Amino acid sequence: MIQHMRDGMGRLLELFRNGPYLLKATLCQIPRQMWRYRPRPYRPSIHEMVVELAESEAGIYVMSRQRIAQSDNPLSELASQSRPRSPVYFDQTVLESLKIISYLRRSTYRLLCNLPDHCWDYTVVHPRDGSITLRQWLVIQERHIPMSVQSMWGNHDTWIRMHPIKKTHVKSSLGSESSPESLGVK
Repeated sequence: MIQHMRDGMGRLLELFRNGPYLLKATLCQIPRQMWRYRPRPYRPSIHEMVVELAESEAGIYVMSRQRIAQSDNPLSELASQSRPRSPVYFDQTVLESLKIISYLRRSTYRLLCNLPDHCWDYTVVHPRDGSITLRQWLVIQERHIPMSVQSMWGNHDTWIRMHPIKKTHVKSSLGSESSPESLGVK
C-alpha cells in the first residue's frame, strides 16, 4: 500500500499507522483502577488522555483531508489543537475513544499512503511550529500517541509509588477487558 518509500516516508507512515496499537498495548498493561487517577490536579488522568487523543485524531483526520483538498492554496493554516479541558471527558469511555482513534488513524493512513510524492512538500502553517511541510506535519502527528503513552506510564509510576502492590499473586484488574480483542483496536 505504501507508495512513498523514498526519504523514509514508508517508515514514518508505518510508525503513524502503529500508534493505536502502541496505545492499546499500553492500556492492556496498566491496571484499570489507575485510569482515572490524577497525579496532580492539572495533570490529566489516563482516561482523559485517551479521550483527548480521540479528539486530536478527529482533528488530524479533518486537517489532512482539508489540506490535501486545498492543495492549490500554497499556504494553509492549521487550527490550533489546544482546547480547554472538557468537563465531560468521563462520559466517553476508553473503549469508545480507542475505536475512534483506530478508525480515524487507519483512514488517514490510507489517504496519506496514496498521496503523490509532490504532495509531501505542500506547506501548512502550524500554530506552534510555523510554516512546515506536510511531511514535517506527519512527523509531529506520529509522535503524539507515543508522547501520551509516556505520560500514561508517568501516571502509572506515580500511582504505584503511592499504592504499592503487595507481593501476592495479582490477577489483572482489567479482567476480560485486558485482552487485546476487548479493547477493539484492529
